[in-house]
Amino acid sequence: MSEGGYKCFKKRDFGQFVYLAVAVSLIGIGILLLVQQDIGQPQILLGLKIVTLVCGAGTLAGYFMNLRTRFRPGWTLATGIIFTLVSAGYLIVDSIETLPKPFNAIGDIILFFSFVNSCLMLASAIQIFSLRLKRWSLYALFSLLGFVYFVLLYTDTFSLRANEFVGCAVFMFILAAQFVTEGITDLVKFAAGKNISPEEIRR
Repeated sequence: MSEGGYKCFKKRDFGQFVYLAVAVSLIGIGILLLVQQDIGQPQILLGLKIVTLVCGAGTLAGYFMNLRTRFRPGWTLATGIIFTLVSAGYLIVDSIETLPKPFNAIGDIILFFSFVNSCLMLASAIQIFSLRLKRWSLYALFSLLGFVYFVLLYTDTFSLRANEFVGCAVFMFILAAQFVTEGITDLVKFAAGKNISPEEIRR
């Protein structure tokens, strides 16, 4: 690793590794949902809200620990805020019996988060493309993938919505792919020993 790359790596702290840790956790949860078939729907519903809350908190942590993401448009900050606040709101509402429950179906919750996530990825792709920055195509690809999944889930194609295990697992895998892509891109550059100037950090 070059000296410039090493200094740039140190400035980023552990933000990239937080994203990778979140991705590994999501993959593990997705695999568990596929192999474990005797979990009750209330447990899955509660677990999904907790997972999205942890996912949002991890996204925010990675954002504030990563110098690069503070100086360019992206999906991490908005995703972290929405996932954290909405999931926390769900859990608070569930704890108060007198309040009406906005979503009691697993499919509805996944629909909401998948649609919001796809919109954020599309907005990031448009911003990055307008600024002539790199990686806009990756954001556009994940946005397209998310919208396709949203349509398949909404129309219950392949029984994604009827089978909460498969529907949740697929959503976990899509999120994990986003976090892996976000986490390894800079690390690959560092491993290649590329010199990165302070100006390039903000790109």
